[in-house]
Amino acid sequence: MPTYITFGDCLKTMLATLDISINRLSKAINVDSSLVNRWIHGKRIPAYNTCYIENISEYLSKNIRNSFQLQHINELCLNVCKDCDSEDSDKKKIMSALLEAQGYSLERKNDEQKENTGQAVSEEQISASIDTGNGIHTCDASDITDSVSLSGNDKIIFGIENIISAGISLLEKVTNLEADQKCEGNKTIYITFNNGLDMISNALDELTLWRELLSKALNNGWHMVFLLRLSNDNNWNQRFISYMLPLIKNRRFHLYYFKRYDSNTANREIFVVPGIGALSCFPSMPPSDARCAFYIENKVGVGILKGYFSILQKTCAKSLIKYYSGENNHDYCYRLMESEESIGGRLLFSCFFNALILPEDLFKKLLKRRNLSNNEFAWELDLYKRRSKAFHANIRYYEYKDIYFADSIIDLVKNRRYCFYSYTGVKMINMEAEDVSELMRNVVTLLETYENYSIAFISRSPDSSIKKEDFSFWVKERQVVFFETHEPEKSLPEVRLSIDEPMVVSAFNEYFKNIWEEIAPVNKEKSEVIAWLKGQINMLNRKLSWVDIPDFTSFV
Repeated sequence: MPTYITFGDCLKTMLATLDISINRLSKAINVDSSLVNRWIHGKRIPAYNTCYIENISEYLSKNIRNSFQLQHINELCLNVCKDCDSEDSDKKKIMSALLEAQGYSLERKNDEQKENTGQAVSEEQISASIDTGNGIHTCDASDITDSVSLSGNDKIIFGIENIISAGISLLEKVTNLEADQKCEGNKTIYITFNNGLDMISNALDELTLWRELLSKALNNGWHMVFLLRLSNDNNWNQRFISYMLPLIKNRRFHLYYFKRYDSNTANREIFVVPGIGALSCFPSMPPSDARCAFYIENKVGVGILKGYFSILQKTCAKSLIKYYSGENNHDYCYRLMESEESIGGRLLFSCFFNALILPEDLFKKLLKRRNLSNNEFAWELDLYKRRSKAFHANIRYYEYKDIYFADSIIDLVKNRRYCFYSYTGVKMINMEAEDVSELMRNVVTLLETYENYSIAFISRSPDSSIKKEDFSFWVKERQVVFFETHEPEKSLPEVRLSIDEPMVVSAFNEYFKNIWEEIAPVNKEKSEVIAWLKGQINMLNRKLSWVDIPDFTSFV
């Protein structure tokens, strides 16, 4: 008569007999170690229609090293499975024992759920607590009459770090899915950010990993809907901007904010991955910083939280970001020009020089090298003239500051290469020494003429506080932020977007100023910058070869 044993106990005994760790087995069968751990502890059971047991049997049978291990495995298999034949292959014996243990465990699960609910439980409901072939649960809410039991993995979690770790576990499941494995509906992750998971918590490493996994999911084709409660704390908004910049660069990232700034959802967070799992987080034990969360893998529960998120998004929220595709390039450029023409200061952070520092004749000369049509040329020139006129009018009364990467000035002086930004695209142009000299003279003239205009340079060195990112952003005082990302091999920016929500514009303004404060005085003080530029102009005018020009990299 066979000995009834759970799947977890059977697998645990086999691993102990063969001295195989959970991590080793998980890598061999290409699953997350947390899944094997749940099998061992009886929290999950492989479904009948998966290949898990066959893969496990194949691996274990190949790792029997001696006769003692073989004897113990044979004894276990004979005790568990009455149909096991001593003449069968090792793989077949192990597989028969695991299948028998699997059937016993699933039957127990069914009996337990019947006892808990007082009614028969459908196969679809049982499957909400077992593993399918791709790690996605199946359970149809339409089959539920009045209640459904939660899965064995559903639990309550306490502490910010533990909540973040649970979210990371869900994201790891997302990023580990094969390309052809999809969740129900579209591949979209739903996240709120209402200050509940504070950026200044002790879980900074976990938050960084969280962001990396979100970025990986976006790059793998997932969409992400982020619902943000804006804070009156400008410092917090700045931290959020810094944290989110790598995600904003992806067009599949959709950021919304609550239209009511006093939204009563404050400090409650929702994180939903349809078909995989969800977190519903709450503050607890006020006024402490304790947090708790309901962790749910039951498909019905996940669907309820997704529905609640959708209600919030449709009735209480507004899109924060306006993306511009290549087809509406004109809309973006006119919006940029209109902001330039309105009164107020402007802050620019860019990986290459702003076209407005070019004198008009030089701009025309470089524009002709773009091989544009007559209409495109006329349109570009008209936009430049209008923006240039507004630039010179505003700079008399309002603060204008530019921050550029040092690469741009080094490339310009040393290699005579200029990254020419125009509205129809970006192109690297080889310039003559006289053109470089003219450009730099114009920059000096602007700095000397206008007290409100300043330029600073930052380094891309690894020890710099500014990370190496090929993006640019403009902040028009109290009005709008424009943001672009750039790929070296592409002529048009990969992403173009604008944000006009006042609190976010203000936060970008402070974010820029914080970068400015971190730049060494020698790289931003107007007298220092002018003196250095004049020195380079003198050398260019004397037409010295580059090898004769003293090293100037210490400037940046």
